Amino acid sequence: MGCVAALEAVETRQDHISTAIKQQPFSQQHELIRAVITGVIRHYETLQHWVVRQTKFKPKDQNLRRLIMIGAFQYQFMQNGRSRETIFQAAETASHLNRGWAKHIIYAVLNKLRNHDIPMKVNAPSWLVEKLQQDHPKEVVDRILTHWQTPPSSLCLRIDPAQTSRTKAQNSLQEHGITTHTCTLSTIGLHAKQQDLDHILKLQDHSVYIQDCIHQHSPSLIPKLTENARVLDACAAPGGKTTALLCAQPKLRIDALEINPSRAKRLQENLSHHDQAKVIIGDALATTQWWDGQAYDAIIVDAPCSATGLIQKKPEIKLIQSPENIVKLQSKQRSILDALWPLLKNEGTLLYSTCSVLSAENEQVVLPFIESVNATGKSAAMIPQGYKTRLPDQYHTGGFVALIEKQKTKSTELSTG
Repeated sequence: MGCVAALEAVETRQDHISTAIKQQPFSQQHELIRAVITGVIRHYETLQHWVVRQTKFKPKDQNLRRLIMIGAFQYQFMQNGRSRETIFQAAETASHLNRGWAKHIIYAVLNKLRNHDIPMKVNAPSWLVEKLQQDHPKEVVDRILTHWQTPPSSLCLRIDPAQTSRTKAQNSLQEHGITTHTCTLSTIGLHAKQQDLDHILKLQDHSVYIQDCIHQHSPSLIPKLTENARVLDACAAPGGKTTALLCAQPKLRIDALEINPSRAKRLQENLSHHDQAKVIIGDALATTQWWDGQAYDAIIVDAPCSATGLIQKKPEIKLIQSPENIVKLQSKQRSILDALWPLLKNEGTLLYSTCSVLSAENEQVVLPFIESVNATGKSAAMIPQGYKTRLPDQYHTGGFVALIEKQKTKSTELSTG
């Protein structure tokens, strides 16, 4: 029952898996529900296609479709799942859904798996595959889809250089039975096995912070600023990029802006050890409501996005996002850049980043923005070292970053990377 309810919440309310699971009773079952629902959604298109071909349920009976998808995933994909008990339990659950009449249907459909595997499909919605194909060569698209099929095997830790060195942190973690290796992207990053996550969380070591290496690395692209330089982190929660920047440049003053009060509370907690950062609750699109009129030396815009670069970790993003939402996000991303650009000093830098692998939210936002700024003649912009889309692999999620420089004189120079 809990698995069916959680899957329904993701499908109909577009809840994230973690939110859907928290709403279920019997907390001792939450980890099992998480494993099942994450797997079902990871293989969603394969399971959905197979079940729809086997059944013809009315709209009011869609929980039966969900029940069969869950049973089919457990039978075919979960370790030790190939047993008649899985089929029996799924059939019996129909009664708990007040659909006892469907028990024999569920049993008959799932019993087919004893002799025939479910044919595999591309496990991504067609609109998303099409967008990837527009942006990348076939071999790259295939590689992305392959990574999305499997859970991440590693996680990345960020070491606070003010408290310890990366080598000392490695040795300390090794003493706790946690083996790591150095990250090649972030100079303060360490890769650990995903299976060590619970052990790492129990250490309660403030010198170690779990953060994907892409997000550790991108704030380090901001050029060295003078002591007490002012920085705005415009979409700051939960604070990862703010603290990553302070690891590289600890003597800055950072305004950490967040529109959502509950997220701002978590942001405040994460920044409680950093006196250099001040949390502001406000809207990046309504600067007159919170800006004090003093221009910033640098601005970080970790823009609201589709988070398609995180699908390997959060497969429900496939179901939550849509082509229509991508268009809305693109518009909002551009509006944020337009709103914040006047707050940046001449010769200042704006770091634009997303957790998306779609050019619609990356190059197609940044490059037209630069062209429009250059066209006004009031201030000019350029990308001095190119922009970069990183695709998901075994060590990090996918994302985009571009460092935009504000110039005194008009320039149309662009470089790409």
